Amino acid sequence: ILRNALHSLDEPTCLGTANAGREYDVSGTVGIDVSAGDVARARAAYEGLSFMTASAYELPFDGSTFDLVVACEALEHMEDPERCLSEIHRVCGGHVLISVPWEPTW
Repeated sequence: ILRNALHSLDEPTCLGTANAGREYDVSGTVGIDVSAGDVARARAAYEGLSFMTASAYELPFDGSTFDLVVACEALEHMEDPERCLSEIHRVCGGHVLISVPWEPTW
């Protein structure tokens, strides 16, 4: 079990995190999204999990806060993915898991 895992950088991942919470202990997970509406929907759908509105370019956490940062299907939507990766590197004190679509297959 990982503690203090910043799990998501987009709304679909937030909901994926919440679904994982049904099988795994994700109590230390924080799901983020730039859309306040998407965060509100995630909070309403998954009580007890932590979601917040935040920019992936300026994560509101101290350096090395998290053991794991997961960004699934998010970087391809960023105007400046390098800046996002820099923030991921700053807040992660452990592991990073990133996935992007495999074009043109996906």
